[in-house]
Amino acid sequence: QIGREHWKGRSTGWTATAAKGLPIDDTLNQLLIEHSGIVPGERVLDLGSGTGDPAISIGLSLGNGGAITASDLTPEMLVKARERSVNVGLGNLSFGASDMTALSFRDDTFDCVTCRFGLMFPKDKVAAACEVRRVLKPGGRVGYIVWGPYDKNPPFFMIRRAIAQMLGQEEGPVPHRHCLGLPGQLSEILTAAEFIKVEEREL
Repeated sequence: QIGREHWKGRSTGWTATAAKGLPIDDTLNQLLIEHSGIVPGERVLDLGSGTGDPAISIGLSLGNGGAITASDLTPEMLVKARERSVNVGLGNLSFGASDMTALSFRDDTFDCVTCRFGLMFPKDKVAAACEVRRVLKPGGRVGYIVWGPYDKNPPFFMIRRAIAQMLGQEEGPVPHRHCLGLPGQLSEILTAAEFIKVEEREL
């Protein structure tokens, strides 16, 4: 498991390079909103929000009647997310530091839960999905985005591979971010967590 201290250490770099307000590239955020079926007026929880993506984009899509809670294991990340939300005048975004395997939210609270590139990191991924099911209202939805296979993501391997070749070294193991990259892995987790309808899509 990659825990709080790891992400606390990474927070300095993440917060320094984060957008000041709106996302620099909103493509994946909008895909998550679309494929999760998020509509104005809903109450949404975003897990692994980091410095505010996709929570800020979701908040803007919800309108005045909706609400979004940004949750992350690392409070330091959420400080930057709060700054960004103020900069864009977003008034429906709240914040809460929480471990996704033991969420600090009540049962049956949210219409939808989202998680962009976060489910790869907890050791017990089924427990994390079960916690999502607990905090969802009956009939609620969850939308996860995970990275696909390492070899299908050139931005991650090209520079790493080239440097290793130049130095005459082994490239090293596949980064942990790609641990759910094979088709079916995400579906298996959600099925084990007893979600009623599971659909996996390649984006």
